[in-house]
Amino acid sequence: MIDAEDYNRIANIPSASYGLATAANNINLKKDDEILLVESQFPSNYYIWEKLANKFKAKLNIVSMPKTTENRGKKWNEAILNSISNKTAVVTLGNIHWANGTLFDLKSIRKKTTENNALLIIDGSQSVGALPFL
Repeated sequence: MIDAEDYNRIANIPSASYGLATAANNINLKKDDEILLVESQFPSNYYIWEKLANKFKAKLNIVSMPKTTENRGKKWNEAILNSISNKTAVVTLGNIHWANGTLFDLKSIRKKTTENNALLIIDGSQSVGALPFL
C-alpha cells in the first residue's frame, strides 16, 4: 500500500491524533526551529505541533491557502515548497486537505524536506487506501 524502503517506519495506529502525538513526543527541536503546517489543518494535526513548538520555543510556520480556487493545488504546493528552508525541522500535513480536497505533492515536498534535513510527517487518515500513496 505504501512504497517505503523500510516498512518499520510505517505505523498502523487507532487514531491520527495518537500517531501524531507519538511522533511529536519523539522529536527534539532547537530554539527557533520551524514546524511547517498548512492553513486550516485538521485539529489533531495542529495542536500537538503547537504544543511541541511551545515546549522548545520553536516557531509554527503556517502556509496559507491561496485565496483563489483557480490552480489552488499548484499554487499551494509551490507556497509549501518555497516555505521549506534550512530552519524547517518538521513538515506535517495530510496527503490531501481534509476540508477542501487539495492534493499535496508529497514527492516534491519529500525531496525538499530531505534537502533541508527536515522530517516529513504525513497524516494519511483521509486518503490512504483511497488514493495512491507512493
